[in-house]
Amino acid sequence: MPHKSFLWGILACLLLPVIAGAEDTLYARFGGGERVQAIVNLYVDKVSVDPRTKRSFEKSDLKRIKRVLAEHLCALMNGPCTYEGDSMRDVHSGHRIDDSEFLSGVAMMREVLIEQGIGIEERNEFLALLAPMKRDVVDR
Repeated sequence: MPHKSFLWGILACLLLPVIAGAEDTLYARFGGGERVQAIVNLYVDKVSVDPRTKRSFEKSDLKRIKRVLAEHLCALMNGPCTYEGDSMRDVHSGHRIDDSEFLSGVAMMREVLIEQGIGIEERNEFLALLAPMKRDVVDR
């Protein structure tokens, strides 16, 4: 009969890829749900008052935006969430967001990520996930 430590070693080798895969998601590398929510909260707080972007947030339910945006980002980063909200095109329709506003929002997100200690590799991977959404957000 094989020694117990040998069996535990084999079990560990079999499970390591599963465990590593779960920890390798961008969501996990960001720090999980609380961290993603903190990033979203800071981001929405910034863009909703900054003169370059606040126009799009007037008369908006910021609490709801924070909740839904965190859910969307969680799903986008392969976290344990399912986003069931509206499409980005529908969410931003009628806000008449231009390139300047969009780029200001991206710059503020980058600032928040840096402030929150998100590494450059994760920041770049995250921003690459968001980049294709520009066509759904900018409408003028």
